[in-house]
Amino acid sequence: MLSPDSECSGTPEWISADRIDPDSVVRHVRYRAGEVGESQRCVHVVLPTAQGLLASACGQRFAPGRMEDTAGGMPCLACVQRLAAAERGGTARRLVDEHGEGGLPG
Repeated sequence: MLSPDSECSGTPEWISADRIDPDSVVRHVRYRAGEVGESQRCVHVVLPTAQGLLASACGQRFAPGRMEDTAGGMPCLACVQRLAAAERGGTARRLVDEHGEGGLPG
């Protein structure tokens, strides 16, 4: 078994919008069988970076050759949490914009 990509270490951060090709497609990927242990083969939500890596919502970077596209499987909990938090934040901002600084309707 090989270890996870060295690019995965470091502080998690989602890829900034200025480094994403507007034609990029969000993909769901996991490590290919045999690359890592089964417990590490969760499904990540990724976009390609300018450096040719795949950047996940949880902040990990993957070499495309070690990954496979998948339509199902156990999701990466960190990806799900970050995407849900971003959506909640976006919803809260829209509500404040609609209802003023007084906040959310209640």
